[in-house]
Amino acid sequence: MSLDGQAAFLRADRLRGRLGHRLESKVGVGKNNPNHRYEVELWRSSRDTAENRFVLHVVTRSLRSLERFLDLVEGPGLSASFRELMQNRIRALRSVESQPLFRGVGRYTGLTQESLVLHHRTGYSEVYRVWLELRHQLEFFTSAPSGRIGMRSVNEVYEIWCFLELRKILIDLGLTERPHRSPRWQTKGVERELVDGMGASFTFGGPEGLVVRLSHEPTFGKAKGDGFRSYTVNQRPDIVLEAELTDPSGGQHGLMWIFDAKYRLKTASDDPDGSRDGGRTGDWLVPPDALDQMHRYRDSIVLRLGDGKSRPVVSAFALYPGPADQGQKLEANSYWDGIEEVGIGAFPLVPQRENLWLKEYMRRCLSLFADGLPDGLLSQGNVRIPVTGLSYKEEDLLFVPVEKLVGPFDLEALRDGESESVQLPPDFHPDRQRLSRVNWVAFVYKEPVTGVRLVRGAYHVPSGWLGDTVVLSNYLATKNPVEVPWRAGPWFRYSDLRWLISDSDE
Repeated sequence: MSLDGQAAFLRADRLRGRLGHRLESKVGVGKNNPNHRYEVELWRSSRDTAENRFVLHVVTRSLRSLERFLDLVEGPGLSASFRELMQNRIRALRSVESQPLFRGVGRYTGLTQESLVLHHRTGYSEVYRVWLELRHQLEFFTSAPSGRIGMRSVNEVYEIWCFLELRKILIDLGLTERPHRSPRWQTKGVERELVDGMGASFTFGGPEGLVVRLSHEPTFGKAKGDGFRSYTVNQRPDIVLEAELTDPSGGQHGLMWIFDAKYRLKTASDDPDGSRDGGRTGDWLVPPDALDQMHRYRDSIVLRLGDGKSRPVVSAFALYPGPADQGQKLEANSYWDGIEEVGIGAFPLVPQRENLWLKEYMRRCLSLFADGLPDGLLSQGNVRIPVTGLSYKEEDLLFVPVEKLVGPFDLEALRDGESESVQLPPDFHPDRQRLSRVNWVAFVYKEPVTGVRLVRGAYHVPSGWLGDTVVLSNYLATKNPVEVPWRAGPWFRYSDLRWLISDSDE
């Protein structure tokens, strides 16, 4: 409170208190004129002080800033709990602003000098201290962004949340998280953060010896030796899901799914005429350049094992905060056509929602490992798209010359489909990854007169290639003997069972 002096003109009968000498003389002279008014100065208490104007300024500015922030982030993707929290704070500030204390308080124009009231008076000092802390923090972060302490953009927070959401999905699907070492930390300036790549990863165990590793921002470059690499420029996707499987014969399989978190939605400026998005319609779509990046990741990352190379990326997806209705079937996803045909697409991932589409897709992928080798996954059309003019053979059949077999065997029983096992020579060293796709074996014999190499059928190999001894099961006889062309090279050959059957009908 403060006292403000105001001039007033009052009659003699309205004068109160002690009168000054000059005023008393004027009243004596004009006592015969009762309606004459005398100028006096009245003192009244006022709330319009510099301190109250400052407090009202802090409340008003905070209120307007919160209202503007809520308007900017308002949308279907905003969580209900966060919206309620902001609205509660806005209501609290509005209640303070409307208090009778601030009626008649003027506009804050600054302080010309230090105020002892703001420094020491209860209530005022607390508001003043909080305001100074807030102002100094904002100035610090504005002038020194490289020295920010624990501050992350919404894009970074969304990316980390997507990483943890994928971990939750894998656990919900029945994978067992394995104990792992504590994450490695690094310090940049005054900020402490996790080391990306394998320094921030989770490992899970699945059926049939399946090992799944979920890592955050690993880097693929020109690494030496075997492993994942990029022969052109370094690639650093946001999230990588890697599946490793060792088959009974010792072959290693490494498959990979890539996810890139994009905290953006498609706008008119991203695709003005709709030509880049293939005519895809919808209110919540991912920007087209995000899908371009998925193609880059899939084509540039290579798995090198010895002298062989393969493309390990099964699919690549953009994750975006689109509030789609995921109560529908997975095929209702706007990007399902691209996912099914070429393995490139996007999934909406929104906090505090059941992200059913991505969970169902990962369930389908992991179910293909239930029988061990991921043959069902590798045989999908989007994985086996050949280069123009070329085609991929199934290579599910292995030709073995009978003269290479070790130990005694009955040739007639072998040709007629009555043998139960054979023993291969010690120099049988095929590519383990190719051999893992072989389910049938046919034994090639020479005609005594013509020397032509023939087969009469193929045996099923149910237990895989466990060693030199091959256990034989069902026998599939051909309609007619089939001539097998033989060229220089290894003594065993890969082929296609469908070719063998169709050629025997001619």
